[in-house]
Amino acid sequence: MKKNKNRRFICVLITVLACTLCFVLQWGGYTWLKQREARFVSPINEENSLIRLQAAHKIEAPIVFIGSSVTERLLPRKSSASVAMSHSSFVYVNEFMETRYQYKPGTVYVLEVNNMFNNRNIELTERTNQWDFDLFRDSSHFSFAAKPANLLVSFVFYFLEHMKHETDAQYTDIPAPIVNMDAVPDITEEQKKEWAHLIEGIEVLKSRGGRICFVNHPCLKTSRFFKANYKRGCILAKYMDIPVLNYNSPEWVERLEFTDPIHLNSRRKSTVMYMNTAANSAALIAVD
Repeated sequence: MKKNKNRRFICVLITVLACTLCFVLQWGGYTWLKQREARFVSPINEENSLIRLQAAHKIEAPIVFIGSSVTERLLPRKSSASVAMSHSSFVYVNEFMETRYQYKPGTVYVLEVNNMFNNRNIELTERTNQWDFDLFRDSSHFSFAAKPANLLVSFVFYFLEHMKHETDAQYTDIPAPIVNMDAVPDITEEQKKEWAHLIEGIEVLKSRGGRICFVNHPCLKTSRFFKANYKRGCILAKYMDIPVLNYNSPEWVERLEFTDPIHLNSRRKSTVMYMNTAANSAALIAVD
């Protein structure tokens, strides 16, 4: 009987020590990556979005791209950053930010046209509204970035990709593709009602001292859906006197690299250069 008690005690002790060691290693790995400004990633696409949304309050860049997963491929940097929800319009990212983070007056908001008229990503929104999302956003143990599997993948990315294509270079051989609004139709009363939530979302950003610009990101294949959104985005922009940058043209697409028909490859130098170029042009023409 005494031997059994000793064995149980030893088993419990080993278990406690093993768990403590795992927690210490998890904390150490998370802290090490964070101190080196590593990119936290996950093998699960949805968790990549959640990792970035939990870190949205840390953004201090003067230029912020807002939109869907198309925008999400533009990784946060010191000079510009992105906040995105896959399959969602910028207006639902606004709602996410509204009760959590207020960026400085004068911030340039570059609003994605490609999925501007999408509905809310309900599954992602519900996850960000759960009690633990904000509570553990900076946790070295319970945030999405700190999950053991995600830490392992993040270490691999750090040693293979960290700062590999970091650059301040821009594309300077093509003029900024500012859309001429002369041929764009005027907004209808029906459209004003249908897009009231978008108009209100833009006014909220302006009321915070934000400066606004629309951007139509490049795609390998432009669907009818994206073409329709671009036309509607230009109508809305004309009504609100907001400039539009249209990078979805062959001369831009041919120099960029994609992972699929609509998403840029976030780890390529061409994508970083594209982000730098779009951010610089937006900062020059954005309106308050």
